[in-house]
Amino acid sequence: MQATCLYMKALLQIANGNTIEGLETLNELHVTGSKLCPLTLAQKVLESISDKERQKLEKMDFFKHNSMWRNLGTDSKTFQYSNTSTVSIDSVPKRPVDLEAFAKHVEQLDIAVDSEVISRLFHALTFNKETDDGEQMKVMPDVFKRFYDVWNKQESDCQQVSACIDKLDWNECLLKVSALVKTDYGMGHIGLTQKRLFYFEDTTGEYREIIQLRDIDNVEKFNWLSVFSPRNPALRIYSKVKGAKPFRVALKRDCDIWSAVIKEVWSGRLISVQEKDIHLLQQAARNALIADAFLTSFQDSKLSWTEVMAAATNLCYFTNLMHGAFEVILSMDDISSSFTLAHRINPSATESERATVEALLYIAGSAANEDSQSSKLWVSLGSNKVVVYDVATWLCESRLISVESRVVMYFVDYELI
Repeated sequence: MQATCLYMKALLQIANGNTIEGLETLNELHVTGSKLCPLTLAQKVLESISDKERQKLEKMDFFKHNSMWRNLGTDSKTFQYSNTSTVSIDSVPKRPVDLEAFAKHVEQLDIAVDSEVISRLFHALTFNKETDDGEQMKVMPDVFKRFYDVWNKQESDCQQVSACIDKLDWNECLLKVSALVKTDYGMGHIGLTQKRLFYFEDTTGEYREIIQLRDIDNVEKFNWLSVFSPRNPALRIYSKVKGAKPFRVALKRDCDIWSAVIKEVWSGRLISVQEKDIHLLQQAARNALIADAFLTSFQDSKLSWTEVMAAATNLCYFTNLMHGAFEVILSMDDISSSFTLAHRINPSATESERATVEALLYIAGSAANEDSQSSKLWVSLGSNKVVVYDVATWLCESRLISVESRVVMYFVDYELI
């Protein structure tokens, strides 16, 4: 939900002429998740500002400290993305790490911040195995590094392709790009965003939309027979649009990975529409990126591919939800409300463990004067922390850690409100 609010806040600021503030909010969005930031929009805004605004911008800390702005600030004709992000020495572990230490590394490297997503990744990388003493295994440094190297490479590949394609909407993020593959449109590449699948060709610059994710009816794997290869793993994507032919693409050894990634983003989009919450789509995109990096990092390992695919299953949360409990959830209003609330407001999102919500306090805002304040929601947790949300944006406004004891009830003097 935080990324959604930052995104909308940036749009409003830019639309109202507050360009610098809008760019600063986009910087916050980029910090939250680099793949969620609309770089094309940021580039256009940078090109449109005056020299005076530019001078003011270059003095601001967020602009000086984030390499993204240096990349975007170059001439648009010669502009290229470069993976110049740096991490501290301690970001990539040098010894086996347990879940608690693993979570710190993952958060610092901007892979994920949600505790449940981090836990699923940890159990996937350890293949949910235990030691002989019955304790949870730790993630080995070489396993972590291999995963993170793939994560970085795929991010860099997507950024380079994004810089060359101007057919996508300004708020789309490229999630995955294929190698040169055989398709129904000829030899070329396919790309996946949170909105669509598309085909493009390097040499001619040809771009064709394959299908909008909302129009996908089914995704199935099959063997595309040819003279040179009797067994060529491929995907066949069916459309709900009447008269549309299924699209075929031969992805060879990447077929299982593409199937998992497409299904996770597709499922997330369907559920986000049903729940009217775009944040769920962003979560699905993050899950797909993590599953993609995980599967790719184990492609050349000695482990059984069946075992690797089984470990990746839990990473695709929305795919499992779509084929399991979600159909029941949709038919039960009370459960649906709990499902929506748990996804819209997660006070434990940045914690390694979920904490019980002990009490809620809603304080209505006031618009009587210029010093008006928006409504607030105070949430007390069983971990002795209090979280305050701005109801207008549902952003976490403050996190009070030094609470001496559990807060199980709020007392309010209405005369003071």
